[in-house]
Amino acid sequence: MLAGRPRAPRDPATFAYMAVRHAVAPLLVHAGAARLLPDAEASRLMTQARRQIALTAMRDRELPRVLDAMAAAGVPVLVIKGAHLAATCYAESWLRVRDDTDLFVRESDRARTAAVLGRLGYQPQPVQTGVAVLGQTLFDRAGAVGAALDVHWRMARPPAASAVFDFDALHGRSVALARIGGAARGPSPADALAIACVHQAAHHGDLDLLLWACDVHFLIDAFTPEDAEHFIAFARARRIGAICTAAIGPAVSLFATPGGASLLERLGALSGAEPSAALLQPAGRIGGIMRDVRATAGWRGRARLAAGHLFPPVAYMRATYAPASTAPMAWLYLRRLWRAGR
Repeated sequence: MLAGRPRAPRDPATFAYMAVRHAVAPLLVHAGAARLLPDAEASRLMTQARRQIALTAMRDRELPRVLDAMAAAGVPVLVIKGAHLAATCYAESWLRVRDDTDLFVRESDRARTAAVLGRLGYQPQPVQTGVAVLGQTLFDRAGAVGAALDVHWRMARPPAASAVFDFDALHGRSVALARIGGAARGPSPADALAIACVHQAAHHGDLDLLLWACDVHFLIDAFTPEDAEHFIAFARARRIGAICTAAIGPAVSLFATPGGASLLERLGALSGAEPSAALLQPAGRIGGIMRDVRATAGWRGRARLAAGHLFPPVAYMRATYAPASTAPMAWLYLRRLWRAGR
């Protein structure tokens, strides 16, 4: 149905469940699916679509305010991932389901970013691991709906993935996002596709979400020949051909995306070992940590990474292990290590 071939599903209940599960209910409503479903299943899709419309209206009002404040403070920022795709690849921004708004800043601008957001009423939320592990902080405003901002100073958590992207290079190739506001900028089309591919491998290798295939399809469908050249050049330079093939292949198979087969052929012709391809292999939690340690340069960086995993921030420890207790923090850390070992 998403590929433009509407037909009534044989199992409407499962169809509606999977539409919500794969975050494509608004897209299906937009494609006319509700007219082909019984009332209960049509109502389920419509409820999800209305929820996204309401959330998007709030985000569309809040995000320009944040970006204007960042610009006034001289802090360059890029809108990335779901919010960027919603403003560039989808006919209406509410069609692209997302949980928050992702922003990308220079690591050296972390403190200034937090200060700007603090003046706007935002507070950092407790995180599970140290900053050396995550490379991002979630900010939110008390009592606000749809205001959550996920601020990245690294594009992805694993070092093998974060090393692919440099803020200044991305910002230098960025484009204006007129649908968001005057101060809004986002990655170029070629960079946006690379980000989408790397994000899947870095964070969701065990999850196959149809929404991500839609993202890739819409991105490639809007490519110019120059965009394709820039994307292949970037994949070659950053040695991410295997990662990109893994993300683009399913989208092209599902949607027969024009230009997709050519991109896959050119990616397949890239030669040489790609350390980033290790992200495509199942590693488990401990294996993933060890992979990140090996990919981190220098013993000091590796020590910070290990400490971030072993000793999360105090706010997270208190909220998770003893929210109503005054137990000493040393005891809470020992308890965490004992549970992990068991």
